[in-house]
Amino acid sequence: MGSNLEELERMTSIVNDMLFLSHAHAGEHASQLKQVSLREETLKTAEYVEPSFTEKQLSLDVEGDVTALIDRRLFHRSLANLLENSARHSPSNSTITVRLSERDNQACVEVSNPGDPIAPEHLHRLFERFYRIDTSRARSDAHHGLGLSIVRAVAIMHRGDAFARSEGGINTFGLTFAMQANKTAGNSPSGTESGAALTDKIVREASA
Repeated sequence: MGSNLEELERMTSIVNDMLFLSHAHAGEHASQLKQVSLREETLKTAEYVEPSFTEKQLSLDVEGDVTALIDRRLFHRSLANLLENSARHSPSNSTITVRLSERDNQACVEVSNPGDPIAPEHLHRLFERFYRIDTSRARSDAHHGLGLSIVRAVAIMHRGDAFARSEGGINTFGLTFAMQANKTAGNSPSGTESGAALTDKIVREASA
């Protein structure tokens, strides 16, 4: 009975995610937009994924800051997907880094983690629905392969896009958001803290 309920919940989750993706690809834009600090929203999102970090004794560094006009609910969902993805593919006792910056007049969010190299032919396809690098895990993995597709959909709904790269033993997934003409906190000429100073280190330790 329990396994049937779990399968039903899994199928319900897939259906809901597919409906979300269909709305996004139909041209629906993010609503309830608010100009916010992405650093503050990132720290809030980190609380959602704390169990995954605790389980593997992972640390999280948050570097820099930028303000952007976003739907906070959608931002939390996309960033949580990126953080969960990084946690799954990071070795225990490692550090995941979130970098927030302005790039080409867009807000840029990058999530990096140490891990196995990803071949170039896979990188451009990782945001496709149900795409798997290791197809042998597709049936046993509890994650149904839509997380990164949702990340890209959220970016598109904010007039941005998603990207991935793998170099030097570090894998990076990220997304961009359209933004108003605001400068990053690290580039402010008024003597505010630099991006290097705006670093939060969150260490997740297993409960005693």
